[in-house]
Amino acid sequence: GEGGAVGDAQEIHFITSRRGQQLLIFEQYPYAKNFESRKGVSWACSSRCSKKCQAQVMLSKNGILSVINSTHNHAP
Repeated sequence: GEGGAVGDAQEIHFITSRRGQQLLIFEQYPYAKNFESRKGVSWACSSRCSKKCQAQVMLSKNGILSVINSTHNHAP
């Protein structure tokens, strides 16, 4: 199964962390910028390192959010 595209109803917003890093907030979870590709920007759960969380989303160049992996191994 490919990650499904998420409609405009999904609320995403951006915050700046205390360390000055831009974070994407989606479904109450913070995501840190992972890498940029031709398709857009990949964002990985900000707990990827500390908790080995695999959740990831992709924000396309035209602003469409696709969920690659929505499973977090921790609470928001």
